[in-house]
Amino acid sequence: FQGVCPARKPGPGMLLRAEQEFNIQREGSFLIGDRESDVEAAKAFGVPGHFYKSGSLLDLVKSIVNG
Repeated sequence: FQGVCPARKPGPGMLLRAEQEFNIQREGSFLIGDRESDVEAAKAFGVPGHFYKSGSLLDLVKSIVNG
């Protein structure tokens, strides 16, 4: 297989599909991922991407939501 599938990260294909299937609103949305390709996919989709390395995921979400 020579081509790159747009559904594979860092392409936004999976996020575009989820947007349609689940009526996701980009405004106010963000993505947390544990790989750089997750953050790149978020950027390609037009939402902030946040890298999760370790520690409390809840604390990371709170820091994002609370600014």
